[in-house]
Amino acid sequence: MKKACLLYLGAFLVLWLVIAVYVYLRLPGEVAAHGHGEPPDWWFAACAVGVGVVSSAFATMGLGFLWGVMLKRKELGWVRRSLGGGMPRDGERGAAVGTIEATGEFVHAPISGSRCVAFKYEIYHLPSGRSGSRVLDYNGFSLAPSAISTVGGAVALLAYPEFDFGEEYPDGEEAYRNAEEFIRATEFVDLGDGLDFRTNLAQVKELLADDDGAIRKNWRHGRVDRDIRSLRLMEQRVEQGDEVCAFGRYSSARGGFVPDPGSLELVPVRLLRGGGSAIARKLAVRLLGSLIGGLIFLGLGGGAVIASFKFLPEFL
Repeated sequence: MKKACLLYLGAFLVLWLVIAVYVYLRLPGEVAAHGHGEPPDWWFAACAVGVGVVSSAFATMGLGFLWGVMLKRKELGWVRRSLGGGMPRDGERGAAVGTIEATGEFVHAPISGSRCVAFKYEIYHLPSGRSGSRVLDYNGFSLAPSAISTVGGAVALLAYPEFDFGEEYPDGEEAYRNAEEFIRATEFVDLGDGLDFRTNLAQVKELLADDDGAIRKNWRHGRVDRDIRSLRLMEQRVEQGDEVCAFGRYSSARGGFVPDPGSLELVPVRLLRGGGSAIARKLAVRLLGSLIGGLIFLGLGGGAVIASFKFLPEFL
């Protein structure tokens, strides 16, 4: 994550410098062409800096989208390789498409009560006046030792995966009763008021380093004195035999996806739910969306420079 932030910052600074210099050198000619007097140098410098910031911000976002296009093209290739019976290459990122099965003891989802291979849950509230802001009270994740049965063989999940599929929001009496019993029976790690677990770097590092295939983490965010039925529930789960697709760094020695300290992503293993053809369609749609988004933001960045030559001289 830190590497990705530095890359984006570096791209922004380089683009800002190039665009600012270009605007500074060309703007005097545009002003003269409009028949205006010669403003002081500081005016040209200020305009160049401002236009450079706006244009490079748009352009950096555009490049980020286009980078996403390249990554999604790679992922599509990995999916096709897995569907064709190929295993991921040792030490490289790849995909495993197939059915997931527990190779050890199952876990039980805390809200639905379902026996499953993996789950993620959040118990949260929405503060008054900020309906779109989710404040966590409890959250956690559990993964049973498991493997994905692909055409080419089994690929074990030996690292914490991020769930890349829809969330469920149960609100029935049974769901609240299950959540209440789970809270009463569970020992939580306290992260303090309102903190999401991703903000606690020590907890994240510990989680990402876990590579034995069995992971269970439960967090409480400060003292929770609200009635459980005044809170909201969210659950994601993967059940035995679900069709899934996982992306991660493969180790042939371990026979599965393992933690990837060099990854630019905070959570280097990603898990999608669905069959191979459905996953391929989803990735293709995302690729197209990233391409369109990249072209739009690059166009906005270029448009900001062009607009500056047209409208800035009019202010003199």
